[in-house]
Amino acid sequence: MHAAVALVRLGDPAAAKKLLADLDTLPAEWLPAAARVIACIEESKPCALLEPELAARSRSDDVEQALAAASILLAWDPERGFFRFLDALAASSVRERDLAEEYLTRNRAPELTWVMRRALAREGRAFTRDRLPWLMALGVAATLLRIATLAWLAESHASRAAATVSPVARRALLERAWDENSRSPDHAVALGAVRLETGDAAGAERVLLTSVALRPSIAALIALGQARSTLGEPAAARRAFERAVALAPTSFRAHVSLASALLAAGDLDGAERHLAVARPFYPHHPRSDELAERLRHARFASEASAPSAEPEPRSGRPPSLSRVQVHERGQE
Repeated sequence: MHAAVALVRLGDPAAAKKLLADLDTLPAEWLPAAARVIACIEESKPCALLEPELAARSRSDDVEQALAAASILLAWDPERGFFRFLDALAASSVRERDLAEEYLTRNRAPELTWVMRRALAREGRAFTRDRLPWLMALGVAATLLRIATLAWLAESHASRAAATVSPVARRALLERAWDENSRSPDHAVALGAVRLETGDAAGAERVLLTSVALRPSIAALIALGQARSTLGEPAAARRAFERAVALAPTSFRAHVSLASALLAAGDLDGAERHLAVARPFYPHHPRSDELAERLRHARFASEASAPSAEPEPRSGRPPSLSRVQVHERGQE
């Protein structure tokens, strides 16, 4: 059947007839798999050639064959193909209703969910109205699962590629992706990080501000603070880190970033306070250990530069009197 489908897609009319003949003679348990294979045909001419024959078979008395043909039409055009399934969901045959639900749950197209939602608003048959919300929920769940899986795969491939692709090449790819979709906060964070890595702190700040405006996140705020630190704006950087801490009070990165900014500003007590919050999350993290060492040196330098107390005088004069004052007292 795969070979026949390939020939049909190449425009062979004889292969189309053979494909339909196979669909008529296949065992019932093979029909769902065969329908999925035929639904892969996307070219307009083969679809136009097969569509009238499939539409005729979708009205067949053989429920197995009818719904297999209808499922192919549904995959090609959910708007038109769904009407046959509405009738099947309201059928008196339990087998026809169950088979319709099976085909609908296998179809993962987001367009089908919208079609079902519109059909629900107009549907008057009680059983169909009861089943449509359940089928819609399954469709939404399948769509979300697919999106999450694709996002995970994309992130996984990106992280593996990051080790081998140069920052300049990564920036070119991310700049192109940003041009195509400038409303994605995740793209903005990734682009801001690579701009910062390639020395464009001002460009990083611009795109990270867009990311924060779209959806504030720990990664965006910390990267924004780093960009502002690079640009010589310590107060603005500190505000970005403070927002990150407020957004995620248990974030190790947020507290360490804020502690580093406070240390650079000379606020040793504030730096020590945030470092104390961060260290229990990762007790021996290199970044917190390095920050603790810098803080210790800053404390030592601060104490060494502090003025020492005036020693007690050996004579009986009050310690607050200078030599000139003592001489003037003696003349009196």
